[in-house]
Formats: sequence, C-alpha cells, structure tokens
Amino acid sequence: MCLLQRRRPGVCPCEFSSFSSATQTDPVVKEGSRVIQCGTTSVEHVEDFIIPIVPEEKVEDRKFGLPLTLEDLLEKQTDDSNTVILTALNFGYREIMMNWICNMRHLGVSNFIIAALDEDLYKWAFVRGLPVYLETTIFGELNNTLVAHASYGTDAFKQLTKMKSRVVVRLLKTGVNVVWTDCDIIWFKNPLPDLASYQVDLVIQTNAPDDENLNGYRRINSGFYLAKSNPATIKAFEDIVAFATKSAMSEQPCFWDVMCGKNGENTIGDDRCAYNGMVVRLLDRKLYPNGITFGIWNATYGTIPQRYPDLFILHNNWIKGSEAKQERFQKHGFVMFDPVEELCVYPTTW
Repeated sequence: MCLLQRRRPGVCPCEFSSFSSATQTDPVVKEGSRVIQCGTTSVEHVEDFIIPIVPEEKVEDRKFGLPLTLEDLLEKQTDDSNTVILTALNFGYREIMMNWICNMRHLGVSNFIIAALDEDLYKWAFVRGLPVYLETTIFGELNNTLVAHASYGTDAFKQLTKMKSRVVVRLLKTGVNVVWTDCDIIWFKNPLPDLASYQVDLVIQTNAPDDENLNGYRRINSGFYLAKSNPATIKAFEDIVAFATKSAMSEQPCFWDVMCGKNGENTIGDDRCAYNGMVVRLLDRKLYPNGITFGIWNATYGTIPQRYPDLFILHNNWIKGSEAKQERFQKHGFVMFDPVEELCVYPTTW
C-alpha cells in the first residue's frame, strides 16, 4: 500500500509515497486516452503530459473521463439539495483559488466546481485532482484570450468579472441551484444550510457600510450568493448579462440596477428587492460581513474567529489590489495554501 500523504491529494495514491523511491511528479495522460496513468517512475517525454481539453466530436455515450466537462462534474458534484458551489478564474489567480480550496477541505465541503477561463488553469487544476472544466461557451463576441489573461484592475479584468454571471446562467439552465463565491472570501463554517432556509429566489451579500440599508443604492455584492434554478431567476440573470454587456461599469452595480431598479424603485424595506416575479434578499451583515462591516478586518491579528464566532463568511473586499488582499489574509492567519510545497496548511483555532 502507498501512504496517503502526497502533494496532490486525489490524483494518484502512490505519488510521493515513501515506498516508491522514484514516483513521477504528475499523473500521466496519454493523448486520446480517458485514463489517468499513475506510474511509479519518472516520465521523460513532454508529449506524455498532454491533457485533452475538449471532447472528441460525434462521440456517443461518452464515459466519464477526459476531458472533464461541466456535465461530468454536475453529475458528481451536485449535493442532495441539487446545489453546487461555483467559482470561475483564470491561471493568474490559481494561488488564490487554491487557498479557497484548502478552506473548503478544512470545512469538509466538497460539492464545488471550478470553471477554468483558460486552458492553462484547466490543465494545472486537472493534474491536481480538482473538479474543473474548461469554460468555452460564454465569451461570445469578447476576446477570450484577452479576458483569460487579464490582470487585476485592467479593462480586460472588468470584462472578466462580467463572465461570472454567464457561467451561472449556464448552470441554472441545467436545473441546479448555484452558490457563487469569489475566492477572496473566507468561509468559517458551511453556509449552505442557512442559505437554503431563506424562502426567496436569490439571497446575496450586501456591500453596504454599517450606516446604510442592506439594499442601499448599488450595494448588492455579486461575490457571494445562492441563486435558485427557476424561470424568474434565470430570466433575471439573463437580463443582468445583457445589461452588463452594454455597460461600462463592472458587473456588481449591474445587479442592483436590474433587480432593484436604477432609482431603487424595486426595493422593499431595507433588505429586499423584487424583479419580475422574483424576490431578492440581502444577507445579514452580522453573519455575512463585507470588508468594511464593523471594522472586522481591523481586529487584532489572529482574533477574528474568536471575536466573531457567528460568522459564516468574511469577504476580503473594500481594499484595492490583490497584493493588499493577500497581505490582509497573511496577517490574520487566513493563508491556507503553501505554493512551494503545494500543501494545505489548515488553521487550528477554527
């Protein structure tokens, strides 16, 4: 038997085993094969590492295997409540993605899917045993090469943010409920049971400061939500996609303009909006805080889980730049992925 201590859990049981002195670094995928070959010796030839990207044409009754498709993953990853957790990234955000994946493993959450927006991320994630597929259907008239390699803050990055809802619409149309999460969000406990308890079509985080209503002007945060798969929700997301395509804004304010009305005419009370038969509920900041809520991120380093034990998640937003986000994670002990060893480093206090 091989020890189950290996760098890429879930790929090849014998990788880096103490009983196999010359195991290969990565699993091998032969071109045209659907089988991952777990060898015991290092492989010298580059062509042995070629991974299929898209299915062969006109293949009927394709068995589960390579390449991974959305349909393959939905069959395996959807939970008993017909819900799947979704995120979408490009290759440049792989370390942020892995930090989030380690977070999910720490909580025992496994019903997630990664939509890779470029081939590099698909290949990188696949050989690490992650539930990933290459998203090729959502770009439309956009330059997918430009978007896939977008850097933070650029116009291409703004285009990239508008891809999120397109992926969500695709999943909603398959009949599954979708929990969308950005990867700059820390999960302290599994929020899915709580999210499912809201009797609305869309329950979503607010980006409002403490002194504003949850559904204040353009205060919907599109980085975390549960969308129910029904005709009203699907139509609303299609309208958001259409609105965002014509807008110079990022995707987030488009959510509010569509569902709450450009002038707030669709708001109800201080925490809801209604749009064409669907109801939107903004999440309680005490449980799902954004980056400015209660000054949580200003707490003494390493004390957030203990000072705020009721939190389900904490969004690392209201701060500019990916480097600043990473520094904030580091100071508070929320970095759970070692990029050198490619190991998860789990917290011990929560």
